[in-house]
Amino acid sequence: MKKILTLFSLLVFLIPVISFSQQDYRGIISNDFRHRFDDYQFRVQKDILGPRGLGMGGANIAASNDPTAFYFNPASMTTLHGLNVSISGKMNFDSQTHKAPPMTGISVRTTVTPLTTLNYANLSYSISLGRRHLSLGIGYRTFVDMNSKLYSMQYYYGGGRLREDTRMNGGLAALSPSVALDIFSSLSLGMTFNSFFSESDFELKLVSPYADKFVFFQYNDKEKYSGSSVDFGMHFRPLKWLSIGATFSPKWTFTVEETKEALTSFNSITNKRTMLATPDSGLAIFNFDIPMEMGFGIALRPFKNTTLAFDVRSQPWSETKTTSTLEETSPVLNQFIDVTSWYAGIEQILPSGLNWQIPVRIGFFSRPTPYKDKLFKDRYEGKQVVYNGFSLGIGARKGNISIDFAFSRAADKFGWWMTASDYYNRRMFETTKKYNHVILAFSYNRTNSNPSGG
Repeated sequence: MKKILTLFSLLVFLIPVISFSQQDYRGIISNDFRHRFDDYQFRVQKDILGPRGLGMGGANIAASNDPTAFYFNPASMTTLHGLNVSISGKMNFDSQTHKAPPMTGISVRTTVTPLTTLNYANLSYSISLGRRHLSLGIGYRTFVDMNSKLYSMQYYYGGGRLREDTRMNGGLAALSPSVALDIFSSLSLGMTFNSFFSESDFELKLVSPYADKFVFFQYNDKEKYSGSSVDFGMHFRPLKWLSIGATFSPKWTFTVEETKEALTSFNSITNKRTMLATPDSGLAIFNFDIPMEMGFGIALRPFKNTTLAFDVRSQPWSETKTTSTLEETSPVLNQFIDVTSWYAGIEQILPSGLNWQIPVRIGFFSRPTPYKDKLFKDRYEGKQVVYNGFSLGIGARKGNISIDFAFSRAADKFGWWMTASDYYNRRMFETTKKYNHVILAFSYNRTNSNPSGG
């Protein structure tokens, strides 16, 4: 919402200027890639994946024993035997509310249209090599989901109403081959390679909310994404009731290529339209450092059908840098702060008639973002923005077939000052974002998971 409001303010005051200068236009409308990426709070980080992982709050580094294992900890794939196939879809019921300070003349109400997207699809196979197990797998997963439709109504006191229609298609996906091997009967090592790809198509319209639905401005921005990373994992099972896991991902480079930047304005009197497009020489290619990540997890089985898990992950975002073909560094990125996230969950398998098993899960998580709230002129103040939430999950297993469902709810708050007057008078804008995710997955397992998997 910050980006949208800033965009509109700039349009009102700067359209006469940019009409005369293509060079001045570049960077004024989209304010470059870094603000786009800020909107998604750097969720290139490990996201909660799959209904079992989501249901347990993301605590799966040591507790993984399903086909999503090589995303949380590739070494955990050795807890699976035979052929394993899984596919999952996700629906987001996200929403956000915007609070403007008194006397700003702006009031905003926002709704989001939920869209269903593919969460992941996995295929893995484990074979015995004497007393050892070798597991191979490949998967497709969505790291950042940008599919959304957003409608905002702005009320300008004394000036009427204006509707903003925002549409985003695309996201960030990866194709991930993986391998894991038992070094000893209780110790496994694994590796997953992630090849990132995909693109996004962003459109913003400023529309009259009345019967004519006249479009004042239309902004389009397209980008392509690429990069590759490697995840290493260790899974140690010293006792039947105890599992310990560790993961490490080295720093890697995420590349964003701008392919289109265009603004179209419409004249209601002459019915003429004017398009301002950034020339190819003004489209940037950004190389963005994703810092290394270290993770540690522990899983306990105090009873046969009960699993308790706790994970912690850390990333030194303060070391992050970015470069582009048009700019040397980003001043915003120099102010990032380190991130330490924690995840906790419990799974209880309930027996039922007809050989069914019913796993029930609950989890909690806290995922700080790499920046503080209270943004003004590319400077952050205040406390770190934290994404806190809880999750619930349930499944049904019979024979080789599993169906799992999970729901999570989380929220965070971000504030900023739009003008110097707001800053010095401490009249702050705030946006509260609520994230409601639903995941449903179907799995086929030729054999059951290794009971010692934790």
